[in-house]
Amino acid sequence: MEFGIPLLQQKRFFIVGTYRTEEAKESDRLAELIRTLEKHEHGRVIKLGPLALHETLELLRQLPLRLKEQDLFYGLLSQSAEGNPLFLLAILQNLFERGYLRVKGRYWTLAGERLEKLKELAIPPTLQELILQRLNRLANTDRQLLGLASVLGRSFETSLLLRAWDGGKEECHASLVRMVSAQLLAEKHGTFEFSHDRIREMVYTQLPETIRRLMHQRVMRALEAQQSEQINEYAMPLARHAFEAEEWGKAMEYAAKALREAHRQCRLRDGLDLSAIGLKAADMLPASEDPSLGLHRYDLLDGRSEILYLLGKTEEQEQTLNQMEIVAAKLNDGAKRAKALVKKGGLYRAAGEFDKSEKVTQEALALYEKAGDKRGMGSCLMVLAAAKNLRGEYANAIQTNLQALGLLEAIGDRANQVRCLGNLGICHNNLGEYEEALRYYHRILENFKEVQDNPNRASDLNGLGLLYFNLGQYEKALAHCGEALALRREIGDRRGQVFSLTNLGDACCAIGKYEEALRYYQEAQKICKEVGNRWIEGHGLGGIGDVHRSRGEHSEALEYYSRAMKTFKELNANAEYLFYLTWASRAHLLNGAKGIALEFSTEAMDMLKQGWTHVTPHDTLFTHSLALEANGQDSEAAGHLERAYASLMEQADKLKDNSLRDSFLNRIRAHREILDAWEKLDAPPHWSSDR
Repeated sequence: MEFGIPLLQQKRFFIVGTYRTEEAKESDRLAELIRTLEKHEHGRVIKLGPLALHETLELLRQLPLRLKEQDLFYGLLSQSAEGNPLFLLAILQNLFERGYLRVKGRYWTLAGERLEKLKELAIPPTLQELILQRLNRLANTDRQLLGLASVLGRSFETSLLLRAWDGGKEECHASLVRMVSAQLLAEKHGTFEFSHDRIREMVYTQLPETIRRLMHQRVMRALEAQQSEQINEYAMPLARHAFEAEEWGKAMEYAAKALREAHRQCRLRDGLDLSAIGLKAADMLPASEDPSLGLHRYDLLDGRSEILYLLGKTEEQEQTLNQMEIVAAKLNDGAKRAKALVKKGGLYRAAGEFDKSEKVTQEALALYEKAGDKRGMGSCLMVLAAAKNLRGEYANAIQTNLQALGLLEAIGDRANQVRCLGNLGICHNNLGEYEEALRYYHRILENFKEVQDNPNRASDLNGLGLLYFNLGQYEKALAHCGEALALRREIGDRRGQVFSLTNLGDACCAIGKYEEALRYYQEAQKICKEVGNRWIEGHGLGGIGDVHRSRGEHSEALEYYSRAMKTFKELNANAEYLFYLTWASRAHLLNGAKGIALEFSTEAMDMLKQGWTHVTPHDTLFTHSLALEANGQDSEAAGHLERAYASLMEQADKLKDNSLRDSFLNRIRAHREILDAWEKLDAPPHWSSDR
């Protein structure tokens, strides 16, 4: 090439050659050739960088792939290759060699594996060898600096690297320049990052264990010195570096600080990782009488329990709460034991174990009263009130919540005041006192804007959506429950998602979007089984029954209503059992089983007489009138229709807002049926099975 270039000026030749930047530095002759080409008017040197995302996708679309989830597969490959064509081809070759991809006719297809299994595409052996070859060619100083950089992470600031580097500043900068030139690192806006995460992983795993531990220690010291005034903001990386440096005390302390912040920001996965780091570090420490170690362990367990609750990991949460009790006993701290107990009460309540919930919560309340802890007493009362509400004891639930609210207002605990007000809104909603419920929600929105609590904000949005559903304002119900679901998905609140999904299913069913309603209900049912929430599972079963009833599929509706009734009977949730007993009676009637329908409606009426009720008692009264009419008891039927109409209008008369009153009476199908039947009362009684 060196001797031929001058002779090629009169000839028509096109020569393409490729080389790596570091190869030009290692070879004097190659470097001289490149300089010659750059000087020659017909020669051109093109520096290639990573492919942009759209370029990677364009390249992939030219491949003969035929997959059901092709775009997802393209995304996984693009993410793994990070714009490096060599990596992309090596990963594809590896997928063929491992049997994930195969040739079928003219196309490449996925061989019996779901794409989820390919999300962590392994580094192909050939690619590992290529990376190792490049790393082995580096000078000793460059390898040391790259190793330290791999400990810092995928990206890092030069200032932190310099603090942790034990060499000179000029030496460090010169090495960084060489690493950028070799395309192992890239500089972006004053920071550096590895050109590919696979390279960082390889560098990190090649470090000897003792060297790696020492480097983590140096990075931790550098971070402590650089961020001394904002140490809490950097607690998460400090916890990780301290753990890898085997400085167990610091790892536990930093993990506890970072966990509080992760929980506040609803970074649930980070929180679980931090709690695991902190608790492992605690286990590595020798036995000590230092009470601060026990306090840190308790805080880590406490934060972990909160995150596990949101994620719906019931068994793990109960185990964590048991450990909290053990630590509290060692600390001889009754208030800390009470905190674990009241959380157990909330856990048992969510699972529908109301007696168990009340027992441990009352025990916690006694401990808090002994300690004079008003905040703790308030939290106990809210758990007790929530259990009463689920049991249908709405008036008692309101009184207990008001008692809790008084304690929380006295100490200025605004965050828990918001929770309590939301609970009061739910109770009044269940009693059919809709405008009173709205006042509580508006009080939250107007007076507590500064309280940043995403899980409870989602809960209030969901409660407001349910309230609008009960008022027949389905568009508002969909909007609020949809916003709550989006927020709960964003923060990973699995337990809360089931409420929003079920309420969205209810609203969709009410406006005739049956397929959409079923999708919401089915997703909720799947999560319910994972998190163990039988109460909302029962409501979801009833909702699916509503879809079938609305479609005229009365036998299917009966199956789901029966399953809902069975669930609530086992939970001793009489209000919910009464509600679905009413609709099972209606379904039997529509299915032509008049006698059974009357048996069911009579049982429902007996429960009303015993003092049990639900949000729409007029539905029970009207259903009984229809069952009586179908069985030829016209006079009694008319009397119960009159009672149903009076009950409905009593609720409507509480609504001073005309738009709310109108939607309540005219947009809710069951209410419209009562009004129509009342208007036709003077006509001959008639029941149609296709009504």
